[in-house]
Amino acid sequence: MKDQVWNIVKQNVAPKKYKLDELANEKGHRVLRLPPYHCQYNPIEMVWSECKRYYDAKISAIHPVTSDAVLGLWKEALEKVTPEKWKNYIRHTNSIIDKAWAQEQLIDASDILPVIIDTNDSDSDEDNYLTEGEESV
Repeated sequence: MKDQVWNIVKQNVAPKKYKLDELANEKGHRVLRLPPYHCQYNPIEMVWSECKRYYDAKISAIHPVTSDAVLGLWKEALEKVTPEKWKNYIRHTNSIIDKAWAQEQLIDASDILPVIIDTNDSDSDEDNYLTEGEESV
């Protein structure tokens, strides 16, 4: 069902054009857009987290704190991210994506019964509460 709805949406919405995409295409590259607010699907977030931890751990030892010192510390932090770490972050992210995809397939495949709420019910909420002095039966 979701696939059908998504196909209808794609057919009726003009794709957004970005200058960056055009520049990348000219150079033979493609920009991969990730869903917003899903940082767990983006390995750069793990790199950024590692760099921030490194920076935070080292900045207090720098006196005086100058813009050159800060820039140098960020360069050090970025140099700590090796190609091997990148591969591990990507592998980890792919694992998260695979698990999320499998979970999505389970949800789509399950027979979830609809919840039906009768809005024509004449009972009021007052029938569901005890008043002072009443006892439960």
